[in-house]
This record gives sequence, structure tokens and C-alpha cells, in this order.
Amino acid sequence: MNLEEITEQELIDSTKVNSIGLMQISREVVMHMKQHRKGSIINISSIQGAVGPNFTVYGNTGMSSPVNYSYDKWGMVGLTKWMANYYGEYNIRVNCISPGGYAEGEQDDKNEFVRNYRKYTPLCRFADDDDIKGPVVFLASEASRYVTGHNLLVDGGWTSW
Repeated sequence: MNLEEITEQELIDSTKVNSIGLMQISREVVMHMKQHRKGSIINISSIQGAVGPNFTVYGNTGMSSPVNYSYDKWGMVGLTKWMANYYGEYNIRVNCISPGGYAEGEQDDKNEFVRNYRKYTPLCRFADDDDIKGPVVFLASEASRYVTGHNLLVDGGWTSW
């Protein structure tokens, strides 16, 4: 959905979940972590929180990336950085993982979007559960105890172009 088509109600609904909801959950978690003077928060955004959408990947599929999706994902990355700076003194680390396209199982090469996505991704595939697990474990563990405010791109190289 593009900017001219999205309704006010759609924007409100999206904001309630993706901005207000994220802040409310974060507030509750941070209050607990502050008491313990320790914590690690990992937000899951999207590559569209780091780069704008490449509309050519959708081809003639009729699919697209809605305007509010990029807006929400950039906002999540911004909130992650704000929280990292603000709550660092409480030993609370806040990071974000921004995965690329995600799909479980084999993808149909007859699908134009699938073909295009693979073409624009140096690893020539979509992410799956196993691709996300390692970064989550790293950011949740003491192995990343000096990492905060980072947006880790897990995208098969999509953003390397």
C-alpha cells in the first residue's frame, strides 16, 4: 500500500501494534531489568529498517511493501538505539536483528518474487529459523556483553550491494 492509498485507520492500527505496543512491552521489561541492573533486549526488525525497499523485486506479482512497514521498522531500530544509550548505565543492552526475506522450506522458482529475491541476495536464498537462532543466542549471551545499540543485519548479503 502506498502513501496515497493508506487510510488513517490503517496507520493508527499499525502504530498501535508496532510503535505503542513495542514501547509498552519495552517499558515493562526495562523496569524489571533496572531493578536487577542487568539485561539484554533483542528487537526483531527487518532489512527495511536499514534500507528502503527494492520495489523491482516484486516484479509483476501484485505484491509490494506497504509504506507503514518501512516506517515501523526504521522506528524500531531508532528506539533500539535510544534505549541502548539511555539504559546502558543500568547494564541493560539493547540490540536489534534485522533479517532479510524469511521462508521455511523450499521456495517455488516459478514465483517471480522468489526468483528476483534470490537474484538480489548474494547467498541466493531466503533466511530460515536456523539463520536467526545464532544471532539471537549471541546477543542474549555474555559473548556480546560489550555490544549495545547495534542493528545486526542477517540478510544473506541483501544490503551489501
